[in-house]
Amino acid sequence: RHLALVRRGGQLYAMDSTCYHMGGPLLHADIEDVPGHGACIVCPWHHYQISMTTGERLYQDMQRKVCTLPKKQRVHEVREVDGQVQVRLTGAATKKPETPAVATRK
Repeated sequence: RHLALVRRGGQLYAMDSTCYHMGGPLLHADIEDVPGHGACIVCPWHHYQISMTTGERLYQDMQRKVCTLPKKQRVHEVREVDGQVQVRLTGAATKKPETPAVATRK
């Protein structure tokens, strides 16, 4: 798994480095402050705003109110201890595909 590790304003953030939507390279993304949601990374391919704290995707509704979709981007716990950055990964790296049922003909 590849991670994006960002230090912004003294705060550390860690998340998977590819966007959950279509695999956009978040290492090339901009970071914006969104009122009420804090730092958000912006996917360079489709301009999705993703909370760097929760992993939720942000969007504006018809009244231009900022809303969130359920958590999608995998974010990870990160801390700095004695100058070393430590990351605790969350979620499975990959899911094994279910074995499909085999159909037989007689």
